[in-house]
Amino acid sequence: LKRLADKVGPAVVGISASAPRGRSNEGGGRSGDVRRSEPSGAGIVVRPEGYVLTSGSVVPAGARRITVTLPGGMKLAAEEASRDDKLGLVALRLKGVPNGGVQALYFADDVPAIKRGKLVMTFGNPFGTITRDGQAAMSVGTLSGIDGTTLETDAAVNPGSFGGPLVDAGGNVIGIVVPE
Repeated sequence: LKRLADKVGPAVVGISASAPRGRSNEGGGRSGDVRRSEPSGAGIVVRPEGYVLTSGSVVPAGARRITVTLPGGMKLAAEEASRDDKLGLVALRLKGVPNGGVQALYFADDVPAIKRGKLVMTFGNPFGTITRDGQAAMSVGTLSGIDGTTLETDAAVNPGSFGGPLVDAGGNVIGIVVPE
């Protein structure tokens, strides 16, 4: 399991985002006020040049300020590159990626090999572990169900894990953790 954690962990990032509060001027608030959030979830680097995939629950539509924390603590600004509301996923583009890029994870090639009963791991940022400790939290379980494009696991999933990867025993991404 340590080998898998060492392979996957460096590509899991913490994400925090700020979104517009609304347009109401009632109650002394100004139009365009921003609601700030603490570390709200995780994501995975899917391209070394700085593309991150996460859950739409982590980055709300209209987010104005998105900060991505890399393992080790480096913080980078990000912008939304694309959003798929049907799948509940958001792609982010990191700004200021270091020369040489960042470590990325890849999706499993053999989708038919994804079967109920297989060992799986979730990685995430519950309680801001990436920001606080510089590393992603992990949980081990089994793939307990498959329903079309939805995978179910008994591995622990905490709110800060949303947007993080669900990986197989080879460390390949087989899913993204999203809320029900």
